[in-house]
Parts: sequence; structure tokens; C-alpha cells
Amino acid sequence: MKKIAPILGIILFMAILVLSLLKIRGGKGDETKKPQTSEQLNRRALQLARKGELDSAIVVWKELVEIYPDYPEGYNNLGAALNNVQEPEQALGYLRRAIEIRPKNASSYFNLARSFFQLKEYDSALVYLDEGMHYDSLDVEAWLLKGDCLDRKGDYQASEKCYRKADTLAPDNFKAKYSLGISLTSQGEYQQAVKFLREGVKLKPENAACWNNLGVALS
Repeated sequence: MKKIAPILGIILFMAILVLSLLKIRGGKGDETKKPQTSEQLNRRALQLARKGELDSAIVVWKELVEIYPDYPEGYNNLGAALNNVQEPEQALGYLRRAIEIRPKNASSYFNLARSFFQLKEYDSALVYLDEGMHYDSLDVEAWLLKGDCLDRKGDYQASEKCYRKADTLAPDNFKAKYSLGISLTSQGEYQQAVKFLREGVKLKPENAACWNNLGVALS
């Protein structure tokens, strides 16, 4: 009987040790299973988007807005990504939700305007561009998009003003130069068109369309 007691003690010690190890492992497992924050999920999606993995980024943003339905940046980025993969109809609802949550964020209005532009609903796009410009009137891409909307509507003088505004804000922006050249050519202002198209080919000498339109303006 005296020999049994030490054996029981060893068994008890081993059992306590095993339980302790299981508890430690269980604690670590619980930590790894903690849900990611909205900021962490958003950063993860942005990293995927920057690597060109837009489809994967969209999946993460959709997960984000499902877990955090009141996080406006998730809706805004998801809408912008859907625009980039030519899914503007899907983008509309997400961008409207972004505006509903944070109504003074110019970026959401501009992204919504881009959705309508892709859908060829230029009047709706212009409405949201003007709304967004109440909060940010210095966004170059917004002025370029407004110029594109007006150009598609055939209002070349108004589109020219928008392109000139973009060119003033960003003198080295190729699209501003190129769009100005096209707009001025459409109005028969060939000398001015040549000026901007020449500046365009200096910025992007590999752009064949700019060279072609410069040739048209010179002829």
C-alpha cells in the first residue's frame, strides 16, 4: 500500500499538467478566433485592391459591411471597387448607404456619380457631383468626371470649363490636357487644342490616342 501512494501522486500531477496545457492552448485558440475590427478588415481589402486582386477585395468588403453595417468607409470602398470592375448597378446601393451613414463625405457622392456615369445616366451623375462639391470643390477627378458628363451631353463649352478647372488644380494631369484638347477640337478651336494635346504627349508620349488627336487638330 505504501508503494501505491507515490504512483497516485505522479498520476495526479500528470493529470493537472495535461489540464493546464489544454487550458493554455484553449486560451490561444480563443485569441486567434477573435473577430477582426472594421479597420483591420478595411486595411486587408485595401491591400488586396492595391495588388490588383479586386475580386478578393470585394469579398472582404462585403464581409466587412455585413459584420459592421454602420461602417461608412466599407460601403464607400466597396462601391468604388464595384465601379472598377464595371458593376455600377451593384455599387449604387452600397454608395447610397455610405451617404446615409456619413452624408458629408464627398468621396461617396463622387463614387455614386461615377456609377451613374457608367450607366450613362449623366443628369443623375451631375446631381451627385454637385452635391459632393459642396464638401470638396478641389477634387481633380470630380471636375474631370463632370466635364465628361457634360461632354457626353454635347455641352462642350461647359465641359471645357470643367477641364480647365481640373488643369488649374493639377497642371501635370494628362487627362485634363487630353480632355481639353478633345473638347476644343469639337468646338473648332484647333490652335488651342494643339497646345493642350502637345502638352499631353509630353506627359505621356506612349499614348497613341493623344498623338492621333493632335494630328487631327493640326490638319
